[in-house]
Amino acid sequence: MPKLIPELQERFIAAARKRIFDGESGKMTIRQIAADCGTATGTVYNYFPSKQVLIAAVIQEDWDQCIQQMDVHIETARTAMEGLQGICAALRTFTIRHSLFWDHYGASGITRGKLTTYHHQVINQIDSPVRALLERFDLLFDPYLSTVIAEILLHAARSDNGFSRVEPTLNKLLS
Repeated sequence: MPKLIPELQERFIAAARKRIFDGESGKMTIRQIAADCGTATGTVYNYFPSKQVLIAAVIQEDWDQCIQQMDVHIETARTAMEGLQGICAALRTFTIRHSLFWDHYGASGITRGKLTTYHHQVINQIDSPVRALLERFDLLFDPYLSTVIAEILLHAARSDNGFSRVEPTLNKLLS
């Protein structure tokens, strides 16, 4: 097995990110990424067995950053509603950044069962920061409340004014 160098892996992800956000993800090839980084094509395959895995690595990095932004909002929020708004803003930034993939999520040939599995994974990952926020403000009076709010925030993050549209509902849930 070849020795993997973390810095090289990051260079491959950065090159893929640049091509994705330049609108080239559909035409992007592993050969192009290798050329961008001055390495052999086989070297890229040592890190990423396919273009889809490389794209997933870019998305995962951005998702991890989204979760970190949520954590900052939880720590700095003066009210639970301000924290929820911050979580929604972090999700909105992610959905805008990955709109090409997000908008076609259900149309990409993924089976309904897989889509449901992915949806549950996303909700579980949003549930954790929402739960932490509600606990911080002593508002977690029902164990399912954070999951319901995670669903609402994910839905709200899909449009520019989504949070303002769901804010009255969130106020009722938290009162």
